[in-house]
Amino acid sequence: MAGPLTIGLNYAVLVAAIAESVCGILALMRGGGYPGYVLSIFGIWLWGFYFLITAGAGSKEFTPNALAWYAFLLDIPVILMAVPAFVHRNIPFAVAFVGLILLVFFLGLGYHDVYNALSTAAATKSPPKLS
Repeated sequence: MAGPLTIGLNYAVLVAAIAESVCGILALMRGGGYPGYVLSIFGIWLWGFYFLITAGAGSKEFTPNALAWYAFLLDIPVILMAVPAFVHRNIPFAVAFVGLILLVFFLGLGYHDVYNALSTAAATKSPPKLS
């Protein structure tokens, strides 16, 4: 059962997905290739993340580990998208990409740790240690 904070965060992800997708498409239409490409990729990824945490949560295959691997999967395109920012010495984009790479990595690591704690608790029939 999801609490109001979880539902609010789900809608925040949805709003971010819509905003990034629309802004990315508008940037591409105006000729801003690199920023439009980056925003579009993150918007599409956020759509998938939203559907995974809402519709996927009702499935038996849904685990925190699925969210972890979905987050880890984003690190590869983020690293590839960061290369032009460093090559062209675009400092604001480079700093943003370093933050995003770390954020996505630790997001995946957090979900992976939750999965391991729940798996261990189920195997030992004890309460999970999530702290």
